Order: sequence, then C-alpha cells, then structure tokens
Amino acid sequence: MTRDGTPVMTTGRQRRLCAEAARRVPELAVDDVELLHRARSLQAAVDEGDRWVWQPAQLAAALLIAATLAGCGLVWWSMAGGSVLLAAASATVSSAAAAAVVLRFRKQRWQLEATRVGPLIRRHGL
Repeated sequence: MTRDGTPVMTTGRQRRLCAEAARRVPELAVDDVELLHRARSLQAAVDEGDRWVWQPAQLAAALLIAATLAGCGLVWWSMAGGSVLLAAASATVSSAAAAAVVLRFRKQRWQLEATRVGPLIRRHGL
C-alpha cells in the first residue's frame, strides 16, 4: 500500500496470489457483480504487469545494434583471415553481449512499477 492508499503489487508472490484470487472468484459462481468486477480488474492489473518493456528503449536498441554489428564485423574479419576459431569466439562473445543487454534492459512492467513506487510504500502486505 502506498502512502496515498493505492494498492500495488511489488513482489512475484503478491502477483501470483492476486492472479490466483482473480481466477478463483468467478469460479465461486456468486451473484455479487461488484466482486466479479473487482476480480476482472485485478486480473487486468496482473495481465498489464506481465507485459515486457524495454527500459530505456533507446539505449537498449543502440547497445543491441552495436553488439550485433561488432559481432558480425569480427566474424567477417576472422573468416577473411581464415580463423574459424576466432570467428566462433567472436560470435559467442557478441551473442553473450546481446543476451546481457536483453537481461539488463528488458523488464516486466510490474518490476518497473515496483521500483518506482518502492520509496512510497507505507505498508507491505502478503
């Protein structure tokens, strides 16, 4: 709960429990329209948080392009020199660099939101 009373999911465990609750409420077959509406809203919030985003997108794109171009250039240069071993090493290193960029800059929306509101959390739940 943030200082202004807004609930926010900041951990994977909270998200799993909320997703399970949102899934189970309609299975109860209750006639409470408000409860069903809240369950749909909760499921929508979980689904929105599952979306992957690049942060910051421009830097990530530039680094991916640089890793790809450097890797292709080194592979081409090493193959022109007849060194298959250097070509394989170049491809491996550039692929690892691209993977590192993806792991560093591609996050789920809920993770970014949790980081953003972290200082505003008044009370932790679940």
